Amino acid sequence: MIRRSFFSVIIFTFIVSWCSAFAASPEHNRQKPKLVVAIIVDQMRADYIDRFYDLFDDGGFRLLSEKGARFTQCNYDHAPTYTAPGHSIFLSGVYPGVSGIIGNEWYSIAQSRSIYCCEDSTVNSVGDNSSVREGQMSPHNYNASTLGDWLKSVSASSKVVGVAIKDRGAILPAGQHPTGAFWFDSQSGNWISSSYYFTTLPDWAQAFNNRHIPESYLNQTWQKLLPESLYARQSADNAVGEGTIPGEKNSVFPHKISNFSDSAFAGNPQFSRYRRFDALLPTPMGNDLTV
Repeated sequence: MIRRSFFSVIIFTFIVSWCSAFAASPEHNRQKPKLVVAIIVDQMRADYIDRFYDLFDDGGFRLLSEKGARFTQCNYDHAPTYTAPGHSIFLSGVYPGVSGIIGNEWYSIAQSRSIYCCEDSTVNSVGDNSSVREGQMSPHNYNASTLGDWLKSVSASSKVVGVAIKDRGAILPAGQHPTGAFWFDSQSGNWISSSYYFTTLPDWAQAFNNRHIPESYLNQTWQKLLPESLYARQSADNAVGEGTIPGEKNSVFPHKISNFSDSAFAGNPQFSRYRRFDALLPTPMGNDLTV
């Protein structure tokens, strides 16, 4: 990927137990899927597929474009296109005015305060007791069902799982009653969930956390992947409007994944708002961690 923008990948898996609702004809029955993977690449514009097509490997977008169905006239029919409304409509088709997810956060007249899209004070963090608020999340504010809910309603043995760096990315597309949803706590470095889904993390998730993989990314450098000449087709590396990696002053490559628990940042108010792994999140390493 030659884009400088910071993409985040969100993965939802649907392990489908075949049932009569999906076997309307013998032809369908011969092609019944066992696994469906739905992927959102946040902030990746559709035209990037054509614009950088020659740079893609044989797998990935090239494979999907050549061997799959591609819809080029899809449009948003709602505004504004904040992250949470997009996640909420992705697998539900329900517009924000009905689903209740009208932004990442909004002002609640009933509560006389701003509320976060997935906040839920009635649940507890699961996977890291030191990060209480980060785990107090659920689809409590979401008034819609998604593909995962429909699958489970016709086949209770189907499994639906949402995984994303951010809680809203894992929670909203997965629906009301998934098998589980997992998101990343950038202070502890753990993948966590909430008591809405589990009383304790599944053994495999806890085993993954015990490997401390996020620590291996700290203090690494994000370099450009391709020869410099190939970047001429896009705008300058410091274009207006680009965001910065936490701890850096500009958007120019290379980028260092700072460890905000290092003594070099201790006591400096400029960095006090950052959590230990915040610089990891908007990098390709954050995507690797999600996968």
